[in-house]
Amino acid sequence: MIVTIHQPCYIPYMGVFHKIWKADAFVYLDDAQYSNGYVFDWNRIKTPQGECRLKIPLEKKFGQTLMEVRTKDYLGWKVKHLKTIEMNYRRAKYFDEFFPMFKIALAPEFENLADLNISVMNMLMTWFNLDRPVHYASNWNLESKPRIKTIR
Repeated sequence: MIVTIHQPCYIPYMGVFHKIWKADAFVYLDDAQYSNGYVFDWNRIKTPQGECRLKIPLEKKFGQTLMEVRTKDYLGWKVKHLKTIEMNYRRAKYFDEFFPMFKIALAPEFENLADLNISVMNMLMTWFNLDRPVHYASNWNLESKPRIKTIR
């Protein structure tokens, strides 16, 4: 059995879905620590003017996991992201099929950033017809510790 694991990120790149396609089961590493340097809360889209960065405003503290970080939905960022995507992709081949699904995936108020990203990723897995068993690392109560190598 081949199992793959990935952190839930916002509108992930195609390689994530290729990895899931090749696997028999998929695990969301939903209890990973949030990092400013990773695409947990942002991604880029192409526009006629060049690259546009879509960023989710967050309430966060250093050391929090993706399940502890909250989004600032009261700032209206979801409407802005949807308008930006619609303006730049409405003429794309599958836009009329894809966009309503994306709107539904983004619509709820989520408890945390992990849940929001999982909603978007699950919608994309459905879109790509990736019917795999899905698991959540947070359900396993695992504790990771850094391995310290002693040099003698």
